[in-house]
Amino acid sequence: MLAAATVHFPDMAAWPERASPEHQSANPELLLNSSLLSERMKGTVRKHDIAALWSAGAHPMALLYFARACGWTNDHYYNCISAVELRQAAPSVPAPPSGPELPQTHQ
Repeated sequence: MLAAATVHFPDMAAWPERASPEHQSANPELLLNSSLLSERMKGTVRKHDIAALWSAGAHPMALLYFARACGWTNDHYYNCISAVELRQAAPSVPAPPSGPELPQTHQ
C-alpha cells in the first residue's frame, strides 16, 4: 500500500500581494525569483525559450498562454513546437549511404 504524500503549499493568504494576478504580471521577475525553478530553467523562462520549455515538459496550454504573453503569434508558437517535434522524431544516427544492392544469397 502506498503512503499518501504530504505536500506543503505556502499559505497564500499570508502573501496576498504575491497571490494576486495583478502583482504577478506587474512583477514577473519577483515571481520568477521566488519560484522553485532551477537557475537554468529560470534563464530559459527569461529568454522566452518556448522550444526548451516544450522539451522540458511544460504543459502545452500553459506554454501557449506564456507564448502569447511574450508576444508570440499562434503560427510562431505552433511552428516552434512542430520544429521541436520533428527534431525529436528524426533519427539520431544518419542512414548509411545508398549504394549498389548487395546480392541475395538466400532466396
